[in-house]
Amino acid sequence: MVECLYSVPLADFDQEETSTILRLLSSCKNIGAGRTELVLAKLLFLLTRLAQEQKSFRAKFGERAVSEVAEVLVRNQARVVHEGEEREEKLALSLACLQFLKVASRHPDMRRALLGRDEQLRRLLCLEEGVAVEVEETWMGRDVGTLVHAVTGGSETLAPYSLVCFRLLQRIADVLMNFNVEELADMVDPFRPGVDVIETLKEHYRQKFKARKQREREHWGPASISPAA
Repeated sequence: MVECLYSVPLADFDQEETSTILRLLSSCKNIGAGRTELVLAKLLFLLTRLAQEQKSFRAKFGERAVSEVAEVLVRNQARVVHEGEEREEKLALSLACLQFLKVASRHPDMRRALLGRDEQLRRLLCLEEGVAVEVEETWMGRDVGTLVHAVTGGSETLAPYSLVCFRLLQRIADVLMNFNVEELADMVDPFRPGVDVIETLKEHYRQKFKARKQREREHWGPASISPAA
């Protein structure tokens, strides 16, 4: 069914079909059954395209879609899986969720649904493992108070010297300085023909994190320290 949906022009999707896709997300009780993660990931990429290209989708389904996708992301990240194919399928679903939330962050009519999700953001960051799922760079992480809460609040805390904490502190600084306010402008387009979407996204986030670390090295390196008077 999902493959058939992919072949349907976006302009042909009506409200009932879109509602059905969202119901499939919310009604899925066992994300890890069989290849459910990959099916859901494909549905999410379809929703991402709708959010990216259709104002009517954003107006009618934007808030509901953000809530459903954020909940799927939390549930998926909380799963404990074995190495190998199962871990790759879990990552595929998480990156598909992240892609949708980043597109939602581009549009003012969907941004408000991403704000005020302090506990979800903190939970996601505490659950992260392996490849970065940089949810703090969506509008879930656009408020400094929310970011500070992610570092200091709740019963779970982030390891102070972890890569996740490094990203969060960098994000706090960027928001305070109004630096990189177009943080989503470099988001990779995974819909090019012949492209492996998941491998493209994984490599994109690896290279992006390397660039972030390099930016910090250049800022705090010896050249940035003024000689004593």
